[in-house]
Amino acid sequence: MPRSMWRGVISLGMVSVPVKLYLATESHPLSFRQLCAAHVSPVRIRRWCSAGGHEVPYSEVVRGYEVSPDSYVVIQDSDLETLPHPSARTIAVSAFVPQDAIRSGLFFKSAYYVEPEAVAQRPYRLLARVLVETATIAIARIALRDRQHLCCLHAVEDLLLLNTLHWPDEIRPPERVQEQGETTIRP
Repeated sequence: MPRSMWRGVISLGMVSVPVKLYLATESHPLSFRQLCAAHVSPVRIRRWCSAGGHEVPYSEVVRGYEVSPDSYVVIQDSDLETLPHPSARTIAVSAFVPQDAIRSGLFFKSAYYVEPEAVAQRPYRLLARVLVETATIAIARIALRDRQHLCCLHAVEDLLLLNTLHWPDEIRPPERVQEQGETTIRP
């Protein structure tokens, strides 16, 4: 198996189960380059300073948050590292819900295999068995790549899977479908 991309614990109140996460999927996108039609050569994208009227090397680009029109606060990597994430290195379980409580087409994002550390085989297998036998999933939070995510743990036989989820406010309400006249459906 490839190298784990995250190590931490599943936290169930007073019980902690040390685990590792592995990406469960991989994309194989087809990518194209933008080319100059006359020379059939790659087009370069330049970073341009609108105030100074000059090209900015990537090494001099910083991140900023716009607090009002044309007013920014510069954010350094060190600023983000010091932010407290309550779920840092923890999959903090907050609830157990029936398996059908989540509409997968809307909420599910990325998938990860969850593997127990050697010392945690027993509690890991017990958690997986309980989730299968009770037909429930665990709702939790996890910090990945400096961002806290809503996630769920569910079991497939004795293997735990973690899916990151969209937060409820990220789900757009369905637009009303306009009827296009009468439709006849035949058997």
